[in-house]
Amino acid sequence: TGNINLGNAGSQVTVQSKLSVGVKNPDPRVDLHVAGAVRLNNHIQTYDTAPPTEGNHTPGDIVWNSVPGVGQFVGWVCTRAGNPGSWNPFGEIKERK
Repeated sequence: TGNINLGNAGSQVTVQSKLSVGVKNPDPRVDLHVAGAVRLNNHIQTYDTAPPTEGNHTPGDIVWNSVPGVGQFVGWVCTRAGNPGSWNPFGEIKERK
């Protein structure tokens, strides 16, 4: 079926090397390389050029800006649950002086 189950309920699985998910050529500089969105502490983190316009989201979900530039923002954070929820920018990128 393509499914792989590791461990049992309540057990711990330890990976003693680098791990990649959905990546053909993992970056050797990182321990975890994921091709796509991840869920950390029950919050989705993904990359895009703008905040979502559809889909269910909860406060704390983050979209990182995939094309950041001066005067733009590092990303957007969901501040109100919904479809798509309310999204606010964070981390304004300022010109270096």
